[in-house]
Amino acid sequence: MSINHRGSKRRSEEQRKEERCKNKSRQQLEDEGSHKGQKKTGHVTKLVEVDDTTQILRKKITLDDHSMPDFVVEALKRSKKRSEEQRKEERCKNKSRQQLEDEGSHKKVQMEMDRISVEASTDAQTLPKNRTKIMEEKAKLKREAVQWRRDQFLDRKKREKQLKDEARQTELLKIMMLMDDDERRKRQKEERRQQEEDKKRQEEERRQQEEDKKRQEEERRQQEEEVISICKKIGENLSYRNNEV
Repeated sequence: MSINHRGSKRRSEEQRKEERCKNKSRQQLEDEGSHKGQKKTGHVTKLVEVDDTTQILRKKITLDDHSMPDFVVEALKRSKKRSEEQRKEERCKNKSRQQLEDEGSHKKVQMEMDRISVEASTDAQTLPKNRTKIMEEKAKLKREAVQWRRDQFLDRKKREKQLKDEARQTELLKIMMLMDDDERRKRQKEERRQQEEDKKRQEEERRQQEEDKKRQEEERRQQEEEVISICKKIGENLSYRNNEV
């Protein structure tokens, strides 16, 4: 407990010392920046955040002066170096933490292996005299397990084949039904076409019959007119002869 207390106390002192150094450096930078900025150009200066840890004075860039003061360049270099050191320290901490975790995992695995070895040796020492029978039973159980897995595999393959056959049969039935439907549609279409042709032929026959009937009537009318005409001529001739007599 005393060693841990002294270590934590020493770390706290180091942190306070580092914080005091940072504050002192920041104050010096602010003083130097304000002094040099006013002496060199007299331009207005502004605060700029750098890495969220240090504030430095940076001269405002104008149209006639695009250069930065030397103290700004130095401060930026120091800030960059400090950031790199912090990142390096963080990487070292992460590496150490990962190494400790790996060592702990390795120790756990080793302890588990040691425990298994101890249990195995204890079981070997306490085995009964019928060890051969026990080993045979274990081998039998192992064979049965292998056979069971093989049977399961064969059953699964058989079911898969059966499902594939059923799916293929279903597809064939669908194709046959589609073919039957297509054939039925074609047959119905042909029947409708035949019916339409029969209907047209019947209409044509009826029209032909009507025309024949009209022609027969016309012929009969002409015959009647000819008969009437002949009769008139005969009557006229008879009357003419009678007049002569």
